[in-house]
Amino acid sequence: MNNSMIRIVDIPEEMLLAIFKKLNNIDILYSLVGVNQKLDKVACDIGFTRTIDLTMSSSDEAEYSGTNTILDRFYNSMKMVYLYETTYIISEYKNISSSNTPLKLKSFSLYVRHPTVEFDNQVVPLLRRMVHTETLTLSLFVVRRTSFLDGTYLADSVINHMSRLHTFIFDIVTRGTMTNAEIQPSADDIRRTFVQIGIHVDCYMEYNSHGIGRCHVYSLPFTMTHIHIITYNFPGGMFINVRVLRIIDFVHSFDQAFFARISHAFPLLSHLSLTITAELKEKPSRQLK
Repeated sequence: MNNSMIRIVDIPEEMLLAIFKKLNNIDILYSLVGVNQKLDKVACDIGFTRTIDLTMSSSDEAEYSGTNTILDRFYNSMKMVYLYETTYIISEYKNISSSNTPLKLKSFSLYVRHPTVEFDNQVVPLLRRMVHTETLTLSLFVVRRTSFLDGTYLADSVINHMSRLHTFIFDIVTRGTMTNAEIQPSADDIRRTFVQIGIHVDCYMEYNSHGIGRCHVYSLPFTMTHIHIITYNFPGGMFINVRVLRIIDFVHSFDQAFFARISHAFPLLSHLSLTITAELKEKPSRQLK
């Protein structure tokens, strides 16, 4: 029997995709993107690259751990990128934003669950490179800024640099912002900055006795499956896609009206986490639907 050799490029695309799905997608993208047109097409298949966890170690960390060229290579070869839990990513690949090379992404999603101080220095420069992006999704928890993230800032710093952008979905919390008690922005002030640039939002905020504020603003209709932690001041609305919710408030006590508002706003909720320090004013009705 004669020995035969099959080259990887001779394997049918469907079989290659089935094989690749069993492997680390970061390894595959790093090794195959840019090799030839066929491997590019298979490696960048949306079913394979829909979610890329860049916090996950590759099988060969010694080869390219901590190199910014990995992100540049991915971004310039794919049309869509979803990044989850970016505290590590932003710090590990902080020099990625230093490049001025435009990125070819048509869709970009960035989800930050934990507080970050890197939005202005690292995320904004990266977003400005996405001149081809048409859909942008941001879920951010930003701390230690001198002002809240509002429509004016996002327009000047991000949106106006993305000429092809037509869909902007976001859920943004700015916390720990020190303000002057005489000029504390209100929720209406924040909403107005988005109305001025044609974006429909809702917003609520609170200040402590030291003038330190928290602002939570999100685009409407709300299409994400998760929303950042809400507090007693949450105004309600309709969040049909949200399944997991966390509520924290160390100042206000919760009454039946609040739980009625939550029940109406999140009709398909499957998991609720509640952290409070004050006692409930009234027990929530078990018949709320």
